Amino acid sequence: MHLGAASGHYVPGVELLDACGPVSGTNSNQTPNTGDAYPGSESAGDKLQNEQVGNYYGVPVTIIENSAVYKSSSALSADEIAVFRVSSEAEKKIAASAVDGRLSDCRSSYSTLSSDENRKIDNCLVEVSGDYVIMVICGDPGKASEAISEFYK
Repeated sequence: MHLGAASGHYVPGVELLDACGPVSGTNSNQTPNTGDAYPGSESAGDKLQNEQVGNYYGVPVTIIENSAVYKSSSALSADEIAVFRVSSEAEKKIAASAVDGRLSDCRSSYSTLSSDENRKIDNCLVEVSGDYVIMVICGDPGKASEAISEFYK
């Protein structure tokens, strides 16, 4: 199942979670079950709701047609996935700018912590394509990139 299926607009958040593997800082060695979009995700981190997404990223909720944002439930892990669906080029620029701001915040927050987490942030995947702005901070951005490529096929 894809996030956003109820609205007919698909957001590849769960598939990205599977591609990234287990989320650091959790007691789970399993990735979420893609057939179980919401219940499976809680074991791998926290899913932010639209109002939280607006506050957390500084993206006006009114421009987001659909979103999926997951972050590690551990403050020691930088793992995070954000997928925003917007409807215009102007909104895409706003969302991309918000992602850049979030990455700056992450760099600042994790600067004194684990070099592994800093490496994840430095090697994060940011993709702006079609109606989507996607950010993935994880241990294997190559797999996340493959999942995104599959989504666009």
